[in-house]
Amino acid sequence: MVNPYEAPRIGVGAETTKRPNNPFLIGFRNGTLWSMIVLVLVVPAFYMEFAIPFTQRATSSLPADRMSWATSAWLWFAACGTGLTFITLPWAIAAGFVKWASKRRESDATR
Repeated sequence: MVNPYEAPRIGVGAETTKRPNNPFLIGFRNGTLWSMIVLVLVVPAFYMEFAIPFTQRATSSLPADRMSWATSAWLWFAACGTGLTFITLPWAIAAGFVKWASKRRESDATR
């Protein structure tokens, strides 16, 4: 019987992608993926916060006082970096330790 959900094999002796066996890495990966949802929602808020000094200058009538494309791109880059550093990384590390602790508790190593 053929399994329709089996991953296709390419070439002779090809292996499917290897998943991590370490519980910390599994939790880290899952924490990273889940925190990306929050990151998508928060990065525009960080951008707006970083752009406040530039948008206050943009209220003047001079066109030279407006924010350039380079400044806008740099602010988006800074907002993404801030979100990755202060949201995704701590959340992923915490999820890794939670997964590691739960696997350790399930095993007989602590008894």
